[in-house]
Amino acid sequence: MSAPASPERVAAARILVDQLRGREALLDRALRHASDHLDSTQTRSLWALVLGVTRNRSRLEWQLAPYLPKPLSEQDDPVQAALLLGTFELTMQDGVPERAAVQQAVELMRALNKPRKVRFVNAVLRSVLRGERRELPDRLTEPLRWAEIACSHPRWILEAMPGEPQEVADQAELNNAAAPIFLRAREPGDDLTDLGARPVDTVPGAWRLDGPLDGEALEAGRIWVQDAAAQAVDTVLDPQPGERIIDVCAAPGGKSFAAAVGVGPEGRVVAWDASKGRLKRMREARQRLGFSQVQIVQRDLLERPWAEDDEAADCVLVDAPCSGFGVLRRHPDIRWNRRPEDLPRYAERQAALLEACAPAVRPGGRLVYAVCTVTPAETDDVVDAFLAAHPEFTEEQPDLDPSLLDGMRMRTHAGQHGFDGFFAVRLRKAGVTD
Repeated sequence: MSAPASPERVAAARILVDQLRGREALLDRALRHASDHLDSTQTRSLWALVLGVTRNRSRLEWQLAPYLPKPLSEQDDPVQAALLLGTFELTMQDGVPERAAVQQAVELMRALNKPRKVRFVNAVLRSVLRGERRELPDRLTEPLRWAEIACSHPRWILEAMPGEPQEVADQAELNNAAAPIFLRAREPGDDLTDLGARPVDTVPGAWRLDGPLDGEALEAGRIWVQDAAAQAVDTVLDPQPGERIIDVCAAPGGKSFAAAVGVGPEGRVVAWDASKGRLKRMREARQRLGFSQVQIVQRDLLERPWAEDDEAADCVLVDAPCSGFGVLRRHPDIRWNRRPEDLPRYAERQAALLEACAPAVRPGGRLVYAVCTVTPAETDDVVDAFLAAHPEFTEEQPDLDPSLLDGMRMRTHAGQHGFDGFFAVRLRKAGVTD
């Protein structure tokens, strides 16, 4: 009798079924929840399977297509998940015996209450095993088609990304690589080399981790994890001792905490976010890091607009919700959760947030807009429209490394910098500056 499907494969299949059904739960949250019921070896396997399939879904569908009587997307969701997992283990993962990969995918049909599909899954995967690997589109002559299949990026996302087709294909390839981990020290000047990290030349205070994350240093509040591009936004913000700063979309909190270091114990960072759950985790991080000057409040500025009795700030940060196309390495599920019609909706909300924040900035103060995406509609277009409507604000060049600047605007890319894709701009409000 065949061994039942392993716990990590069952967990992986269930997560992928939810993903295929369009459920919006964050992938890393689903993985962490499933990991609570697995040992360390099973957990590593679970993450490798789910992230591997998510990053390579179109490529796996491409290999499966010749052996299916109808497109994979028309199969039952549990069947799709089992075939994707089996094909991934057969064609893209080393160290898994071929027979075991097929047998485990077959057993998933029993675990997912699809026993009538056992023979079908077995036949398809044995055909994949016997058949030749299907040739990918030519990268030089069809770069976007190649990226669509080889890098599993929906075509509309590729077309929304800036750059020539070959540049977009290069970026898509980078998006399928594992993202590096960057750290920030709680205390300025703390040397993190003992944690296996090295300083990032272009972002003072940022450290790139070359080894495993030190859980004790994290729990002790010595460090927090934050991409170098997100840390560079703090330079755009330029917090000064004693200032009052409002972060209107604050969770998970990294930028609020960086601002807290800058304003010091005499300053105040007011952190707003609409999500109760995200703010709960932010409060836990604040407690761990010891930032008493960070005031956390559940507030959606579009639902509860700025009022005359609200206290204006020296600087307001709008780290706006966005498509997230700059963080596809870290969150590969974004490519499957987004739809073309989302981009104008994001841009509309981003513009509304900037508009709502204009009166929150004191005369002479700063308004910083930041997004972890690269689409023109959510970056330059939003800022240009705001400036056209608000002549009291002028653009100001932040004191960043020149390699991070495009004119006066911060713009980072994984290919050029090794960081997440970020955009940020600082605007100065007319009035008294001291």
